[in-house]
Amino acid sequence: MELARLVEESIDKLPYKLTWRKIAQKTGMSHSVFSHFKEGSEINFKTLFTIAQMVHPDNYHTVIADWSYYVDAPMNVKFALEYMSVNRMFDHAEDKIQQIHESGTTSKLLIDLANAYTLLLERQQSEATPSDFMKRIKGLRYKTPEGKFLRQMLFAYYYSDVRCFALMDDNLSIAEALLDNVSSEDLRELYSLRIKELKAVSLLFNRNRKEEARKLCEEIAQSEILDNPTYRAGAYFRMATSYMFSSYDMTEVFFKKAVRIYRETGRDSVADGVESNEMEFARVLWKKVSDPSEIKDDSNRAFYYASNGMAEEALEVIALLNQKSPFTKYYEGLAKSDTNLLLESLVLFIKGGDMVYAELPYIELQKSPQLRGVADILIRELTIKGD
Repeated sequence: MELARLVEESIDKLPYKLTWRKIAQKTGMSHSVFSHFKEGSEINFKTLFTIAQMVHPDNYHTVIADWSYYVDAPMNVKFALEYMSVNRMFDHAEDKIQQIHESGTTSKLLIDLANAYTLLLERQQSEATPSDFMKRIKGLRYKTPEGKFLRQMLFAYYYSDVRCFALMDDNLSIAEALLDNVSSEDLRELYSLRIKELKAVSLLFNRNRKEEARKLCEEIAQSEILDNPTYRAGAYFRMATSYMFSSYDMTEVFFKKAVRIYRETGRDSVADGVESNEMEFARVLWKKVSDPSEIKDDSNRAFYYASNGMAEEALEVIALLNQKSPFTKYYEGLAKSDTNLLLESLVLFIKGGDMVYAELPYIELQKSPQLRGVADILIRELTIKGD
């Protein structure tokens, strides 16, 4: 009765008239299902999600997370935990996991889910992968198809985090095979977005296969399973990055799409970061900035100075940054016209699994008859090694 009561209360507060009949029609609920729901039975998560969209069009993402506390059916718990984890609703997800633990359940599925999402949430909220992460993954023995799939994804995430892309790809292949054992078609589609996302990251950054990465990102962005804004924002971000060196207009379009979603879902700090870092970098790269005082990010300011022949100003900013990154190494090499520094930057980009931005020093090194061939060898030999 709790969920039906929550929906009823939401309907009563609407500034316009919305009837139960219209909800039943919109969601496709039969008269029998509709009646049982009003009497206290659960409806499937997708139907509940559609109702949340109808009665809370502006904040349904938060509302469905609130309502998830009251779902008990194992299939609904699967969807609820996956949705909350993917969309970074950590407090809600942790409350649900705590609820499972406190229920004393003997359900193998619920126990598997609670254990898997505990690790997934911990990884998502940590700045660095926990040092004992691999040991803890190996220590868990999941008994259900869902648990086995999520465990394999945990391995893939670990290898992605530590930049072992070859092992990440191997574990993604295993996860993809395990996905066939998950009985729910909708859940398989939702889970498959995890695989597509990591594959897109690998294709774009580790292999620099931009068109293949874009295709996967388009599939992610167009997925209609539960309308996952975090997946869509991430897909648009990567699509923007894929156009960084070929089209300023496309880069700007997709970054703006990502930023809009981040703001709509309350992740303003992420949106601010994209605007002041990546979008600003693109403007500097494509000579869209005429006055360095317009630049907010110091690293981008160093890039502006270095790329506009203002070596002294560039080196002054680089010294203040005090960073050992492939970007600052590239800016320093550019400012000093030092091909050795550019070569060092190229190696750092490649070893860091960032083939997209490796184009920065690579393009400059192609101007050097002595080092052009060396740059080609480095690209060929170090790409995709991953470990």
